[in-house]
Amino acid sequence: MTKIRFILLFFLPLFFLACKEQPVDTDGDGIVDMIDGKEVDKCPTIKGDSINKGCPPFTKVKFYIDNSASMSGYFKKTQSTDFKEFLSNKLVLIKNALNNNLEIGLINSNKVDIQLSLDTFISNISNIDIARARSSELHKTFEKISTDLKDSEILFFVTDAIMSFDDIAIQKNREINRIQLDAELKSKITKTFSIVAKKGLETWCFQKMSNFTGTYYTYRNEPENLNNTIRPFYIWVIGKADLLKYREKELRNALEDQKTNYHLFSKIDSAFFNVFNDINDGISISGDEIILKEKLDTIYLGLDGIEYDSKFLRELKSLKVINNQEAMIEVISDQQRNELKKSITNDDQNEKFENNIIVKVYNYENDDNLNIEIPNGFQKWITRSNIEDDSIDHTKTFGLRALMEGIHTAYCSNNSIKIRFNKQYKE
Repeated sequence: MTKIRFILLFFLPLFFLACKEQPVDTDGDGIVDMIDGKEVDKCPTIKGDSINKGCPPFTKVKFYIDNSASMSGYFKKTQSTDFKEFLSNKLVLIKNALNNNLEIGLINSNKVDIQLSLDTFISNISNIDIARARSSELHKTFEKISTDLKDSEILFFVTDAIMSFDDIAIQKNREINRIQLDAELKSKITKTFSIVAKKGLETWCFQKMSNFTGTYYTYRNEPENLNNTIRPFYIWVIGKADLLKYREKELRNALEDQKTNYHLFSKIDSAFFNVFNDINDGISISGDEIILKEKLDTIYLGLDGIEYDSKFLRELKSLKVINNQEAMIEVISDQQRNELKKSITNDDQNEKFENNIIVKVYNYENDDNLNIEIPNGFQKWITRSNIEDDSIDHTKTFGLRALMEGIHTAYCSNNSIKIRFNKQYKE
């Protein structure tokens, strides 16, 4: 008996130790992802060191500038432009923020020309006309610059973001850019960014404005001479989601000001709803079903698993129900949100409530399943900046809507989420 007791006393602790969940180290860099539910490795999918909290000690920036023909008015050598001022100032800030690890290049869909010296490049944009290439296919440029991006690298791409076929195709059919904008150009962008998304790369888009003096090419490739016209340009930032999050403060401080518009593209494949018991009497959740124990005219849910920019959330008023024209899903106001929060006593639910989009569901039948469209996160500036006939307005971006929709489709593998009801009461 004593021997059995000894064996139990010796082996039981080892058994429980073996059964205890072992820390996970996804990237194998010796820094565990989490301990006791708290994040330890800030870059769990990229090898790093303990000094940088699991992130790479050096982050290389590849900074590419589109030099296709439509960019010429931003580079006008005889005139100061906001675009040239932005490049001169921001490149220095980015270089300093990331320990001088900066590579600068001019690019279009046909050629990459690396400039090794920041001083030389800044001098060039002041003294020579850099934009000399012809039409550039945007999807090919994105593909060229993102294909070989390493985990420890961040890509910047500055462009006017105009969607276009090549010169030969446009010469054959002057309307091809407009006619095939959604059917072909958008699908090409989706194909390119599907590869980007599968690599775990996140994409940021910043929009800024600049005066433009020079030749502008419409969607028909017809030249228009502009003089000091205000036009948008875009800074795209692509990198591993972990790395961008770790460097977010430095990068956004370098790029943003009050006149900057911003949009985030992040992998969306796990959106779901949370149920808050404290503000929903007669409701619970089992797996992916909402259990209704009594008839409810209104329920409150939290949309989780998607990261949205705060500006978009302020503009979001409702979610679209795909399969039911009567049901309503309304995003509650800040005032309603604050009132509801007072009723939540559970710490875990309170944290979810803070980080979710809170919606009110009504005008639904208790035994309906609702198919909800996941919001694309587009802010109003995207719609306002889009044009699909730029021969009549040169202050907007041809095909911007299709470009953004194409990228969103690549990142959002499932564009809807179901609310499944299980009615467990008798009427």
